[in-house]
Amino acid sequence: MNLTKIFLAIGITIVLAVFVNYTYTVIFPAPKPPSPPTISLPGENQKNEDFQQKWEDYQKLLEKYNFQAFLILTFLGILLVVLGIYLATSKKLEIIGPAMLGGGIITILHGIARSWKSLSQYLRIGLIFLVLLLLIFLAYKKLEKKQFGTLTSKGGEN
Repeated sequence: MNLTKIFLAIGITIVLAVFVNYTYTVIFPAPKPPSPPTISLPGENQKNEDFQQKWEDYQKLLEKYNFQAFLILTFLGILLVVLGIYLATSKKLEIIGPAMLGGGIITILHGIARSWKSLSQYLRIGLIFLVLLLLIFLAYKKLEKKQFGTLTSKGGEN
C-alpha cells in the first residue's frame, strides 16, 4: 500500500469514527444539566438543597446515558471491526477494510471511555481483555488464514 492509500485509509478511519460517535449524540442527546440557583442570601438554604437534589438526579441520569452509549457504540464498533476484517481480505477494497477496522476500534474505545468512570476496575480489565481477544481472534481467523492459504497455493511452500 503506497503513502497516498495509507493517508486515505487514516482519513477514512478518523472521519468514520467521528461520524458514528457524533451521529449517536444527535440521535440520543445527552441530558441537560440543571441550572444553578441564583445567588442566594444566607437564609435561603432551600434553593441550594433543591439544586443539590437536581444535580444528583442529573448525575444518575448521565450515568445511565453513558452506559447506554457504551452499549450502542461498542456494538457498532464491533460491527465495523468485523466488516473491516471481512473487507480487508478483498484486493479491490484494500483501503476501505483497514479504514473500517480502525474506525471500529476507535468507536469501541470511545464507547468504553463514555462509561469508564462508572465501571468497576475489574469490569474495565474484562472489557479491555474482551476487545483484545476479539481483535486477536478476528486477525487470526480472517487475515492469517488468507495469508497461509495463498502461500500453500503458490507451489506448495510451507
